[in-house]
Parts: sequence; structure tokens; C-alpha cells
Amino acid sequence: MKLWTHLAGGLVFGSLLGLVGAQPLSWIGWLGVAWGSAAPHLFFRKQSLPYSHSLLAALEAALVWALLCWLKLPGVPWLALGWAAGYLGHLLLDSMTVKGASLFWPSSVIAVLPKQETLRVEPGSPAERKLLFVLLGIALLLVPLQAVGLRGVLHSLVQTPQAAEEDYLRHAHQGYRVHVRFKGFHNASQRPVEGDWEAIHAPTANTLLVLDPNGRVHRIGNHPTDTIRPSKIRALRGEPVQVETREITLRHQPLGVLLKELPPDAQVFLTGWAILEEPVALNYSQEEFPTIAISDTRLEFTHAPIAELTRQRLSGVEILRGYLLIRIVRGK
Repeated sequence: MKLWTHLAGGLVFGSLLGLVGAQPLSWIGWLGVAWGSAAPHLFFRKQSLPYSHSLLAALEAALVWALLCWLKLPGVPWLALGWAAGYLGHLLLDSMTVKGASLFWPSSVIAVLPKQETLRVEPGSPAERKLLFVLLGIALLLVPLQAVGLRGVLHSLVQTPQAAEEDYLRHAHQGYRVHVRFKGFHNASQRPVEGDWEAIHAPTANTLLVLDPNGRVHRIGNHPTDTIRPSKIRALRGEPVQVETREITLRHQPLGVLLKELPPDAQVFLTGWAILEEPVALNYSQEEFPTIAISDTRLEFTHAPIAELTRQRLSGVEILRGYLLIRIVRGK
């Protein structure tokens, strides 16, 4: 078949690789796909075409790629996977021609798909041009889909809290900020609510903590204690971030001392506990999640934004003892 047909097939097989691998191809991966799609024709002499279209050549190339991956050269794994998808796609398309492909070289057995010759394609014929347009049409559908992965496609259809939590954990683990697009209602007031808010934590299964535009935290999910019940929800990947964690032990000092030690240009969240000299009053509405709770003289922090110290008038409160895990999030 012609080079353009093989490149169109490479788009299809590269997209399938991205869907199966649940990871969109980078530009290096697509470079590998193009290279692999063209390799049997561009990098072998005409008399070597039977060898170049064989599984033996693919195996030898796989050994070379395995060695390069073992050397841990940057970008090589994606380049190798893309090359393999393009190369194997080339062999499959050539097996659909009238002459078939010499997949089992040096054996004289020729691979053909399908067996009925009238259904196979004559290279350079109108049938190949039709196949080219079919492959391009499939590629137009699959290339955008592989950018979100098969799981992402399914999750965009179901839009459940479980799917949103899984996507949040995956994106956050990969080092990205995550925001959730949802529509639902407040559990307490039954007031409808919708938004595109940042997800900051997954406290339990099928539940997310989200930060609204006013800096208030809400717990969204299907659990009875969640403050927002969504009818549909999606977790979407944002920009890359750097996350730093610190541990701080407090003894006989005001909570406000944290404000002086933390970077002003980052998001800061507190998790842990602190013992006070005397109880304090906290003020939360029914529609928000209390990220700081009090029991007698003990404060419990659950991913509380640092601004909550000022809002709840805790900056000047004296701490007898306490332990806090501080999470600092900055844009890259």
C-alpha cells in the first residue's frame, strides 16, 4: 500500500494504543507511530521487502528497543511503543492486499486477511483510496478520544462520584491540579447548585472535597454526610502543580505563627490536631463542610485551607500542643 495509507493507519493504531494504555500519546509517541508506519518501506531496500514485512524483523527491532529502554534513555519507551503500533499496523494493512504480506519470512507462507481475494485491496487502486478515507475518518474519531483514554470516555458518559474520585486520584497522582464540573443540590437546604470548582482531597470512597470560588470547602458525593449531592459530576485535569508536605509540631505558641512561615503565593492546607487552653466557637453554615472541628479543647483539621485560621478567628489562639501535616500546592 501507499505511504499515506500506512500513515493514516498509524493514526488509528496509535490512537488504539493510547486508549488501551489509558495514557494519551505524547509528541514523541506520535513520532514513533509515524516512524514505525513508514519503516518497512523507507528503511529497507526493495529486495529486502519480504524480510522487512516479517514478524522476524519486528522481533529483532523489539530487541533493539528493549535494549534502549533498559539504558533508560529519555523518551525512548514512548518512542518504542509508538514505533511498535505503527510497524504492526503497517504489516496488518499489507496483509489486506491482494498479494498479502510475508509475515512468516523466510517461510514462503503468505499472510492474507481476509481469505476471500475479492475483499482484499489492490495497491494503488480506487479501493485503496476508499480505505485511506475510511482510516482517516476513524482517526478523526479516535485521536481526540485517546487524549482522555478509554476510562475517561466511559467516565464522561456515566459522570458518577465514583468515576470522578477515580479520575481525581489518577490526575493528582500524576502531578496535576484537578477541577470538578458538577450539577446537583445542597443536602441541607435542597438548594440547586452547579459549578466548576477545584478538587482538593478525596477523604473517603466516592467523595471529594472541593473549594468554591469564595474559598469555602464542600464535601460532594452520595454519602449521607456529604454536603452536596451531585446528579452528574466529572473530574478534569488542570495545569501541572508542585506539591510539598511539611510536618509541624506546636508547643505553647499561637496558631498564627504558621502564617509567617508559609509561602504567600501557594495554596496551603492543614491536617492534624491541636489542644487549646480553652474552648473556642467555630462558625460554619449548613451548606459547607467544617474543615476544622472542635471537641472540648481539641481542634481537628481536615484539609483546612490556611485562610480558615483567620476566618474562624483562630490565628491568635494559644496552642498547648499539636501536630499538623501541611500540604503546599504551587503552580509549575
